[in-house]
Amino acid sequence: MSLSKHDSTQLWDAVAQHDLAAYAPVFSKLLRGPLRHLPLRVYLPAEPSAAEAGHLRVVQALVAPRVPGTGEAVTLGSALHGVLPALFPSRRTPILARPVLHGAVVPMGAVLEELVRGAAYLDGWVHLGVVMMG
Repeated sequence: MSLSKHDSTQLWDAVAQHDLAAYAPVFSKLLRGPLRHLPLRVYLPAEPSAAEAGHLRVVQALVAPRVPGTGEAVTLGSALHGVLPALFPSRRTPILARPVLHGAVVPMGAVLEELVRGAAYLDGWVHLGVVMMG
């Protein structure tokens, strides 16, 4: 993956100036071809402790876009089950926690590659918050 000097400069300037209109065309060039890995970052609530300033844990993983053997697209539920099986024991139904993206609860059946292409942050990662149920 390489960009021309003009595209690299435009990408850098767009990020520095928070200009999504200038950023989007260059970023789409980076995601044009088939993706080998889908970057996923999950923010987990943590137990409060006097020694820590923040109460958040971060887990990140690169997820394959297709299920090995079947070739089916990986869903958010499958990815979360693979990365955090104790928190997401089911691939289809949120039992212990719900994934939240940009302030909205995301269905477990959402295709992860579509989330990467449409809802990734400027760094290219899908940043998911986790809200515990009950």
